[in-house]
Amino acid sequence: MRNHTRAVSGLLPLACLAVASCASVKVGATYDRTVDFSKFTTFAFRADRQIDDPVRQRQAEAIITETLAAKGLRLDAEKPDLLIGLSPFGEAESTGGYLPTGSVVWSTWGTEDVYRISIAGQESKAVEVGMSVRDAVTKRKVWDGVARGRLVYGDPEGNNKKFIAGLRKLLAGFPPKQK
Repeated sequence: MRNHTRAVSGLLPLACLAVASCASVKVGATYDRTVDFSKFTTFAFRADRQIDDPVRQRQAEAIITETLAAKGLRLDAEKPDLLIGLSPFGEAESTGGYLPTGSVVWSTWGTEDVYRISIAGQESKAVEVGMSVRDAVTKRKVWDGVARGRLVYGDPEGNNKKFIAGLRKLLAGFPPKQK
């Protein structure tokens, strides 16, 4: 019994960490309630609406493909029912004496401010990844979602985990259930 209690108490901090990392990413979506999403069986990715980092784009596409396949949708670049587009947005912020200037880049290696004057403090960036879904035939947007979170400069591994967690959390609501 004592070893069981130790094992459970050892897992508690890990569980809290996992919940906290997902809780730091907020998601929201809106969709056309007149659309019957059960009629869609295939999807493809829009080449004109992608994340600005090719490595992260491929990572996102792999996660989306895997998640949607588990929900009965399959990737079909030739004749898709749905077209999926992704787009990033980032905004540098500082706490302390950093003065960000220039443009902000969200790269595979973590966030980095291209031109930065650093005098003290730690920087983070409010980021969001948007995912829009259009009916491939009508070109009408049928679903629009966003995952928002904070990335910390100098923590590429943690930032990547947040990116993956946010995308998975966003995909949990797609396709929406018919009411």
